[in-house]
Amino acid sequence: MIASLSARVLDTLRETGLRGVWFKLLAELGYRRLYLLRRGLEEPIPVGPLPAVIVTWLTRESVCAYVAMLPTEDADFVEDRLAAGDRCLVAWSEGCIVGFMWGSKNRASSAWLGRELPLAVNEACLFDAYTVPRCRGLGIAPALSLAWLRVLREEGCVAAIILTLPENVAALRAYAKAGFRIVAIVRSLRLGPWLHDFPVQPIPATIAARISTACRLSSGGNSH
Repeated sequence: MIASLSARVLDTLRETGLRGVWFKLLAELGYRRLYLLRRGLEEPIPVGPLPAVIVTWLTRESVCAYVAMLPTEDADFVEDRLAAGDRCLVAWSEGCIVGFMWGSKNRASSAWLGRELPLAVNEACLFDAYTVPRCRGLGIAPALSLAWLRVLREEGCVAAIILTLPENVAALRAYAKAGFRIVAIVRSLRLGPWLHDFPVQPIPATIAARISTACRLSSGGNSH
């Protein structure tokens, strides 16, 4: 167990530096936070260069391919998500799913924080995005984001939100390419069975712009 913990600390130090290690330790103790990003759908949605993948909806028939890509997922859990109204866009390459992004117009929740966030009228939440390691850096995450934005706009939504770790620089860069901007930080504190939700804290536009610039200039961050 000690060796496993040491390996995780070293991985975090290599990817995010001392600041990342500090917040990783705080998260283990119960304090967690995520950036809240928002993207208005009245703005133009760029087409951009598309990766060599096929994007479709995840269906009950393709759940097996989804689980084959990510064995940590449970097929029954995925099917329950679909039955509850959540939707998932998946990227296919050579007959395999290589990336996905979930979305909902009914809820905005975070298992990491253990809390729900209110969704405004005609607003949607995108969540649980993932790209297999061998396909990272090919633009799959931005392509899925843009595909979702086009679908939501056609369905009458006016904005989309996403929650992501402040240390996940790769994800922040990918979402910035799709037009998302950091607008707030969401925090929670869990001590045993006790959970406290802090008020959502807006981030001034000038500070958010500096964070986004630093992410664009950084070559580090978690894979997305």
